[in-house]
Amino acid sequence: MFRILFGIDCLIAAMLAALFIASWAEGGVSAFEAALWLVVLGGIAAIMGLSVRLHARGNMVAAKILLMILAGPGLGGGMFVLTMLTLQPSWR
Repeated sequence: MFRILFGIDCLIAAMLAALFIASWAEGGVSAFEAALWLVVLGGIAAIMGLSVRLHARGNMVAAKILLMILAGPGLGGGMFVLTMLTLQPSWR
């Protein structure tokens, strides 16, 4: 279960990092927004790093709970996008 949650968190972190880099490359990120982005990406890195450390020390439950902080909303958002792509609702 730890590896599944960690994989989901890695995907979320990669998507956010790619979005940040793409926004920065086109010049759409100011210095203030870059600082906010770095705080968000740093928080994600902290969650993932601390969960790996907890897992290495044998505290599996705490590591899984920490990973679920990020994986839960990520899975919810992914399910929403998948539902919208599958059902193709009419927004009229």
